[in-house]
Amino acid sequence: MEYTGPGCPQPRALDELAVLLPEFKNSVTAVADGLIPQDQAGVLTDGLSAPADGGFATRLTLTLTSSDPNQRIRYTIDGSAPAASSPAYAAPLVLTDTATVMAQRFDAQDRPAGYLWHQTYECRPLVVTAEGTVAPQDLRFGRRAKVTIQSAGQRAGVIRYAFDGSVPTAASPAYAGPITIDKSTSLKARLFDGAGKPVGSTWSATFQQVDYDPSNITCRKPVTTSGGERDGFYPQLANDGILDPTQYWGAQPAPRWWQVDLGRSCALNAIHLYTWWGGETGDGRFYQYMLSLSEDGTHWTDVVDASANQAPATKDGYRHQFPVTKARFLRVTLLKNSANPAVHLVEVRAFEAK
Repeated sequence: MEYTGPGCPQPRALDELAVLLPEFKNSVTAVADGLIPQDQAGVLTDGLSAPADGGFATRLTLTLTSSDPNQRIRYTIDGSAPAASSPAYAAPLVLTDTATVMAQRFDAQDRPAGYLWHQTYECRPLVVTAEGTVAPQDLRFGRRAKVTIQSAGQRAGVIRYAFDGSVPTAASPAYAGPITIDKSTSLKARLFDGAGKPVGSTWSATFQQVDYDPSNITCRKPVTTSGGERDGFYPQLANDGILDPTQYWGAQPAPRWWQVDLGRSCALNAIHLYTWWGGETGDGRFYQYMLSLSEDGTHWTDVVDASANQAPATKDGYRHQFPVTKARFLRVTLLKNSANPAVHLVEVRAFEAK
């Protein structure tokens, strides 16, 4: 198994179903102690890791009960159906690796009774964090990302990894320290015990390199607009930090303005404006606009006047430098799109003077 996304939630306990369906009465129920908490989902601060949903990291204790104390419970942990020869439940089960547990009541003659209970508990022994990604739990990164892999609870073993999309084996490279990635790649990792046997599931993730500049101070700050948005083309897409021509703010008709609150007064001297450019080579359209700054959101200073611009929009954007100006608010007023009545902002980036 690989844990690459949210898994299936645990099935309802049979005693809950008994309220709805009487035939479920007197069946085996289970309580698991040691599952990864749902609210944590295996995620560490400023990083990412395995999801929760039915998984455990190092050790899981499973308590089985039946509403009929006169009938014993027999169980297996290999996914096979319990039989009269299967172990009789006498104490909580302790799992340290992935297992499919099946349990059933047996009567005094060791005949199966009630309904078969089963559940797979997945061991997820690795904790993975990443620095340099666009946001926590986000697999997208800019120039590079640093990935750290650890065994949960300092569990003994050797972590091995692979970049080629294959599942790591005992012959794969051993993890010796943080891994730096500088291009889109698929990374898989797995824990092996001293005998070279894999422990638990394989951790897997695909990291995607995107055009992301962490020095841009508009990223994910609150935005407002003059309205006219088209469905799906939200204002927040223009400062999500990622230059992606398929994700942009769109509004109509021109003129329209877009404004970001930087949260504090900043000494700005550069703004990079990316309007929609019409494909890889551009379609020749141009945008006319104004760039304005304000300390209070009321009194504005125009730092760029591109109201007569006819330079075609490209993937490199319109890049402007100007004398250092202190401001908390930045406003882009889009006056004209030469191709149609709508206006489009792919990304707005602003930079503090160094």
